[in-house]
Amino acid sequence: MTKANKDNAMAKDRPICSNLQRHYDLPTHNKLKFLESNEARCLFDNLPVYVSTILKEAFLSDVHGTEVADWRKIVDYFNRNSRIIPALTEKPGTFTMLEKMYHFEAVHGPIDNYFLQCKAGGQALKNRYYAVNLRACDHVKSVLAANKGEGLMLDIGSGPGRNGIEMCLRHPEFNGNIRIDCIDIDPAAVKKGEELVE
Repeated sequence: MTKANKDNAMAKDRPICSNLQRHYDLPTHNKLKFLESNEARCLFDNLPVYVSTILKEAFLSDVHGTEVADWRKIVDYFNRNSRIIPALTEKPGTFTMLEKMYHFEAVHGPIDNYFLQCKAGGQALKNRYYAVNLRACDHVKSVLAANKGEGLMLDIGSGPGRNGIEMCLRHPEFNGNIRIDCIDIDPAAVKKGEELVE
């Protein structure tokens, strides 16, 4: 593991993800394609010039993490001007980050909009959410059909229970016929779920 991987300031002491590393390892001419995408242009056109210049030059030069000039300023800028990044770096995978990723909480600004527009980021997570719900709905229908219209669903690691809520909103016939028990270790997620179902 390189020093840049080990000291990735955005991810604290966690190594840079292999997918991102793969992009840094591309030849320069291939990297230019990413910088010329509509999403990247939208991001860089809406960032301060010093931020976009540093990010572009670092990406093209195979430099990342603490090896980037003024990296701390970049990290501070992203943390101040994003709702997703602080949630992602403080507690990766928690419900607060997913609430933003799944578009349940409004996001503003070029950083968060860029992440949500990218197929590998926000769009992939949002598509996953809907795919999981679609498959779960199909399963619930078959359980209800086989069990005289009654069923019990256990959602482990449920966060605030968005999957169950979404299922019942899309399929009103589930209401009163299925009980959904949500379990999560995050008390804030459970509290949010209780607020959502009131």
